[in-house]
Amino acid sequence: MKDRLTQIWADERRLKFLCIGLVAIVSCVLMVSSVNANLSIEWQKMFQTSEFTSWGQIGPFLAELQTAISPVWATLEIISQLLFGSTWIFHKFVYVIGPGIAFVLAIQLFGTSRARIVAITLFSLVFVLATRILHKGNPQLYDIYTPILFLAFILALDRSRKLEKGIGLAFWAGFFLSILELTRSFVFPMLPIFVGLGLLSLAAKPLRAKLLFLLPVLLLSGGWHAKQYFVHHQVHWSNLGGFNLQKTWVGYLDKKFENPYDPPRYAGGFANLNTDLQTRRNQELTKKIVAAVSKQPVRAMGTIGESILNLYKPHSKLYIAELGRLPRMVYAPAVWVSGLCLLSGFLILLFRWIGGMRRKSSWLVLGDPESILLIGMAMISVLVAIGEKGEEARFMISMLPMLAALPGWKVHIGPILEKWLPSRK
Repeated sequence: MKDRLTQIWADERRLKFLCIGLVAIVSCVLMVSSVNANLSIEWQKMFQTSEFTSWGQIGPFLAELQTAISPVWATLEIISQLLFGSTWIFHKFVYVIGPGIAFVLAIQLFGTSRARIVAITLFSLVFVLATRILHKGNPQLYDIYTPILFLAFILALDRSRKLEKGIGLAFWAGFFLSILELTRSFVFPMLPIFVGLGLLSLAAKPLRAKLLFLLPVLLLSGGWHAKQYFVHHQVHWSNLGGFNLQKTWVGYLDKKFENPYDPPRYAGGFANLNTDLQTRRNQELTKKIVAAVSKQPVRAMGTIGESILNLYKPHSKLYIAELGRLPRMVYAPAVWVSGLCLLSGFLILLFRWIGGMRRKSSWLVLGDPESILLIGMAMISVLVAIGEKGEEARFMISMLPMLAALPGWKVHIGPILEKWLPSRK
């Protein structure tokens, strides 16, 4: 047995293959017994897939859509309903295999040494279990899509820049980035930075690769935001951003503002938020919050810090779902360790970049997969923490596959291990 394990450890590719298989199997076994996920189009019970009975309804639906429902996934769910009379492929199949795909991508992309492969695998197993237990409290599919798309974006970029004939993969990197932005509304403020990091990653590739990368971003994200601007007079594709921000920043306002009420579109549904009045009130509230917060920058920094600490607490209960004592004892330290890796790795990267801003190499390193992971996770942590409040346990689900990769390993833990165990890596 010992000899067998030694052989596996000696063969890094075989070790990665076995770890990927283990995480994929465990994830699917755990998730197959979970609840059905909530469809994107049925968010806040404003729409139902059953109301779409013809292809001609898709156009008007998208033309009027101005609330926080992903146009991409809502359209795909409608198509599934029209073609098969069911959305099982999304609320069950995708929900079962999705978490496994995300954690497998983390191992494949960032498992660059034996030690890191094993570490990512162990953290993934802990986080998969937490996902299975906690997420049933509010099983939103977009929480599952987010890490898959983010890691797929980084993977496509990495392969495109490394492979001699990988120019076409630049298109897929842009595609995954655009779908990510149209899946989660909080990605919108980060989009220009991700585009810049993508172009830095492709710096050594021909101009054609960079254009292919930008093409889907301009067509998909650019097209949808242009529609929002010209039709609904909002740049963002969600008309709830201000009301979500209010949950964190309400102490800076004179009073709490309520969503304008519009009757449910169907019996048993929730209030309709997909209205022009909701969009106008959201814009007004956003301006009020920005103005109030900008007057108290020191206090605002404290609020941001408190919100991030609250996010990484981490929370172990989500409505009816709650981690037991033993899972909680493992889950919390795992989040703390991965969070500290992220923080230290980001600070090291930031200080190195500041110290060498005049050197081209200091900019190019920002296009490295590890750098994109660090910068992306730092931004996601801040925006998720300050952008809403009340479901921190669910917010963390979207981040767990990236945290399992132990962001920053390459800039601190890796060099230490290589120095300590040079022959074993």
